Amino acid sequence: MNSDDLPVYPTPQQATYVVGGNQQSHSLSHQLSGRRNHSSSQQPPRHQNPPHNYKNSLSGSLPAPGPYSTQPGLSYLSYPPPSRPGYQQPPPQQPQQQYYQQYASPPAQQPYTQPQYYLHQQQPQNYRPQYSQAPPQQQPQPQPMPSQPLYDQYMSPQQSHAAPPQHPQQQLRQVSLNLQPPAQPYGHSSGSPQVANASTLKKAPGLWQGQNRSKENVLETTKLSSKQRLEAELRSTFDRVDVNHLGRISARELSMALLNFDNTRFQESTVRLMLKLFSSGSSTSKGLNFDQFVSLWKYLTAYKKLFVAADLNKSGDISFGEFQRILEQIGYKLNVDLVLHLFQKFSNKESSSDGTSVGKLKFDAFIELLVYLRKLTDIFKQYDKDLSGVATISYLDFLLEISNLKLKDVEFDAEGNPDYTKLILTSRVYDVVDKGGSPLTHAVNLSHRCNANVHLKREDLLPVFSFKLRGAYNMIAKLHSNPNIPLNGVIACSAGNHAQGVAYSAAKLNIPSTIVMPTATPSIKYSNVSRLGSQVVLYGEDFDAAKQECARLSELDNLTNIPPFNHPYVIAGQGTVGLELTTQLILDDLDAVFIPVGGGGLIAGVAAYLKTVAPHVKIIGVETFDADALYQSLKNKRLVELDSVGVFADGTAVKILGDETWRICQEYVDEVVRVDTDELCAAIKDVFEDTRSIVEPSGALGVAGMKRYIADTAGKVDHKKKTYVPILSGANMNFDRLRFVSERAVLGEGREVSFVVSIPDRPGEFVKLQKLIHPRSITEFSYRLVNADHPANIYVSFNVLNKAKEVPAIIEAMTNNEHNFTVLDISNNELAKTHGRYLVGGKPTDHTLKPGQEKLYQFEFPERPGALTRFLEALKDNWNITLFHYRNHGNDVGKVLCGFVLPETATEEEFHEFLKQIGYKYQDETDNIIYKKFLCN
Repeated sequence: MNSDDLPVYPTPQQATYVVGGNQQSHSLSHQLSGRRNHSSSQQPPRHQNPPHNYKNSLSGSLPAPGPYSTQPGLSYLSYPPPSRPGYQQPPPQQPQQQYYQQYASPPAQQPYTQPQYYLHQQQPQNYRPQYSQAPPQQQPQPQPMPSQPLYDQYMSPQQSHAAPPQHPQQQLRQVSLNLQPPAQPYGHSSGSPQVANASTLKKAPGLWQGQNRSKENVLETTKLSSKQRLEAELRSTFDRVDVNHLGRISARELSMALLNFDNTRFQESTVRLMLKLFSSGSSTSKGLNFDQFVSLWKYLTAYKKLFVAADLNKSGDISFGEFQRILEQIGYKLNVDLVLHLFQKFSNKESSSDGTSVGKLKFDAFIELLVYLRKLTDIFKQYDKDLSGVATISYLDFLLEISNLKLKDVEFDAEGNPDYTKLILTSRVYDVVDKGGSPLTHAVNLSHRCNANVHLKREDLLPVFSFKLRGAYNMIAKLHSNPNIPLNGVIACSAGNHAQGVAYSAAKLNIPSTIVMPTATPSIKYSNVSRLGSQVVLYGEDFDAAKQECARLSELDNLTNIPPFNHPYVIAGQGTVGLELTTQLILDDLDAVFIPVGGGGLIAGVAAYLKTVAPHVKIIGVETFDADALYQSLKNKRLVELDSVGVFADGTAVKILGDETWRICQEYVDEVVRVDTDELCAAIKDVFEDTRSIVEPSGALGVAGMKRYIADTAGKVDHKKKTYVPILSGANMNFDRLRFVSERAVLGEGREVSFVVSIPDRPGEFVKLQKLIHPRSITEFSYRLVNADHPANIYVSFNVLNKAKEVPAIIEAMTNNEHNFTVLDISNNELAKTHGRYLVGGKPTDHTLKPGQEKLYQFEFPERPGALTRFLEALKDNWNITLFHYRNHGNDVGKVLCGFVLPETATEEEFHEFLKQIGYKYQDETDNIIYKKFLCN
């Protein structure tokens, strides 16, 4: 392996991605850096250094260097680098401006200069030095050196004056194996690097076995080139800490490797952040391979030389002015206020003699800040498709917004992921929730009916009648309590429980809040949010438009966006539900928790905690068939985004999980159960019978999923000995939905069945049919005479006690030789339950419509004021409507059944084009059995 061929992240010699715009000044930044204020006349304006067109700069057409570069960087043994032709220096410091006044103006009025890219000469992309055995040895040429020689732990004093190799791409790091490093804050004073402890070495047979083996390595490498010796030392260090021989090292092993090889001790948070960056962001590959380890080492070495050079008094830390100069040297031309903002977040605060709050930046915090800056640049690049430096928000505002999250404050585990056990135990939820948590109610009726021990976790009894309060309050309170984060206000986009959680939390903490909702949001929802003290903004016809407006207001007014599920603080807040279960039940007796799933915040938080303290407890997610993002993601072993979702259970109608919630769910969730609308309605009734409370459809998902799980595993699991806890996630039910819920609950319980029965159309047959159903209660019976020569089709519904046993017996009695009726069970036919039961007997006569002439379609559109009128207006006059049925069920979606007759001059292609132009979801029901039996001639 050629170590020079490995990719290097920004090195001191690389130019970088530079964002256009004026460089503003700040009084405190000048105080810390020691610079004088200069007038604009003393410095050239930016337009004197026009943007460099990197696309046409060199014949090789190289990409922009710096954080956007994928090319290997150039590193030198000396610093500062000698000037080279083709390297354009960054522009000088820009005139002062009033930063806050500039960015207080609307985005359209803000001045903006195109970003500039500064390039230097590089070898062609496919260049590789050719060696037969070893690299050619060249005599170094004398180069001008700085007045004060730098002393690196990898260089002797003589080496520090040595010139770099003649060819930039073939330069080698000079490594001395037996040199004592200087007694400086950047390394230990001992003459040899610290090695892994004895327990580690015992676990790694075949690795270094003491000093004798070390001497052998030295003797073996004396004949090698410095580049090969460096690679050998890195490989030896990597192998020593890779105790499991996996070819990858974890965060803990990486920390030990850096200590062994570099004598530098990094904080755990810094090591984890570096591991995440250099492992290419993969969540499955937990650790660095050797190539990535070498890239990280080169990255650290390059920046360490900069840090040592800037630290003139050798104190082990640098001031703001020194840090600012380093950023300028490596090409980051950022706004002074932004640099100060970042410096204050990562520095160790002290008090100066004059009482001013200053800071000193340690080396590990310096590296963490640079990695953090690099990650933000990579994120911004994803939105900057043409590398123009322009995305949906400016780079400066983007960094300021993201840095407010202060990711370094989130506690992490050994693999670099948030430590949710610590985050849950230290959450702020119990500022607004009783110390004992939400009640755990024993469901007597459900336990008897399901033949299991069932307890209901009553999140519907929280102040805003939903678990969403936990995550919203925890995040806002965490940010509010951090003195380094200016919280001007919070904003969220939601028309449901999250909106009320944010509004309540902000009011509790006396923080301004804004909630953005679609214009069609029912008044009861935005009235409740307004009553809690939030400013409500109604914008757009759907959530996509509302989210865009929310993002715009967040940037314009400098408000912090509170996400509904995909943030560690939100997940930790929801995870306190799992914490409470461990105190409300004996853990050994708890067998499974059934959790509603939308974006995954609740199930991720509960799973992360329970699987840590009680791994035997099953974590079972519950979704509806028409909103099953987690089920599909687990099935396909990747994060899946749904094309559309049903909205009856609107609290969990989410197309895609968050990346963080998905990471947790794929590790901890045991299985996912799916239920339909009827089962949800039945679960709402079950909860009411046990608690006399009415929960929303999403709130009943846990109960519906538990019942489905028990039914599916009957005979395989002895549920009588099991303890189950469904989580009632919320109770914000729209009253208009109760009619629909009551109609469908009996179907979901399996206590009502619907038949289509064909009987001879003659007197006395109705009595025979009724006797076959008796003594069961008939709930619906529909019939209409169409033609005496044809059998009569009867739509009949009735109640049963045991559907599995009674239905087959009834069908057998109706179809035997004595009666010879034709029977069809349509209990699961959605069209029958929604429309057909109200339109039975609507067949046209033969002289009215020819057979096959009519087309039947069902349409769905968002249920909002005027929606039906707009639908009717979209229907053209030249299409003859032969059937129309609509009923408002108090749902968010309206359904229309419509029959059409095509004019003789129209074609099928024209008709389908018309359907597409309407713009609503539609489905062809012409071949549905209900239409054939009752509506079609």
